[in-house]
Amino acid sequence: MNSSKLITFFFIFFLAVSCTPRSLSVAQKNACMAPSANFKALDAIHSTKIHAILWAKKFAKQASSKELSLSDKCRQTQILIKALYGLRDGESATWENPQNNTSGKIKILNTIVQTGIWGYGGCRDYLSYIKIDDKLETFKFRACPKELGAFELVDSAGFPIPGHLYFAGWYFYDYRFFE
Repeated sequence: MNSSKLITFFFIFFLAVSCTPRSLSVAQKNACMAPSANFKALDAIHSTKIHAILWAKKFAKQASSKELSLSDKCRQTQILIKALYGLRDGESATWENPQNNTSGKIKILNTIVQTGIWGYGGCRDYLSYIKIDDKLETFKFRACPKELGAFELVDSAGFPIPGHLYFAGWYFYDYRFFE
């Protein structure tokens, strides 16, 4: 019985990895990996790490949604990096592409100086806005610098949560796990 569950899990995991959208691999190749710009694809992949059954629902949602172009993903990534490294709490950075009817914004909410025994000092919570054809989506993330050395943080219930991804010297986490 356990071997059939294991085989099923590996099959689902293999399917998730092999079905990663080409646009995500192109974004990765071009270092345009802002979590909000690639959220639906990353969320589908991330859900396989937490609960394999969620993957099908999230992958279907991702496959049927309109995506940002590669240049827009890169713009969102550029302002995210600028915000994480250079903006103060409460400040924002924006971009707009009238040709694609898209825009984005990053707003730094706060910087965590110290949080209990785990020592997540230096992590930054931020809001990311993506607008495509007058439809606005808002995402909230926690970004922690690599220097902290932890790919998994503990969620609000005490369970380890793996990051969505790592890039530009930061680990990124979906904030809903910390509420």
